[in-house]
Amino acid sequence: MHQWRATILVLVIWATGPLSYARADDRFTCCMGGWKVMKGVTLCPAPCCSGYEERTLSMPFLKSPVICHKLTQEELRKKEEESRMKSSEQEETNQIMDDQPRRMIRASSEFEEFLFSNRHFFLDLLSQGYSRKELITNFEEFLKTISSVIYAPRWFHG
Repeated sequence: MHQWRATILVLVIWATGPLSYARADDRFTCCMGGWKVMKGVTLCPAPCCSGYEERTLSMPFLKSPVICHKLTQEELRKKEEESRMKSSEQEETNQIMDDQPRRMIRASSEFEEFLFSNRHFFLDLLSQGYSRKELITNFEEFLKTISSVIYAPRWFHG
C-alpha cells in the first residue's frame, strides 16, 4: 500500500510540475497615479498612463519627487484643445513646406528682380566705399530683425 501512495504522489507531482513553472505576467506599459521617482530611485520607468500627467513636486526634505497626477475633466479638455491647436499649426506649416522647391525658385527670382530694380542704390553704396561683405552682413542682420515678426506665433481669437 505504501507503494501505491508513493506512485500516486509521484504522478501528482509529475502532473502539476508544469504548473509550477507558470509565471505571472506582471509587465505594465504605463504608470497610474503615484510615485515615479523618489530620491533619485525610479519606481516606475514607464510613461504616465493617458489621463495622468507627470509632475515634479517641490518638497523640502525630498529631492524633487516625480508623480503621475490624475487630470480632472477640465484639465483633460484643456490639454486636448492645446494639442488640437498645435496640430493645426503644424498642418499649416506642413502645407507651406510641401511646396518648398517652387517657393525657393519664386523667392530667388523675386529677390533677383528686387536687386536689379535697386541696383543703382547698391552701386552707389559700393562707390561710397562700403565693401560687399559689409553690405551682405548688414542685409543679413536686417533680415534677422524683420523675420522675427514672420515667425512669431499666430493667435486666433474665435
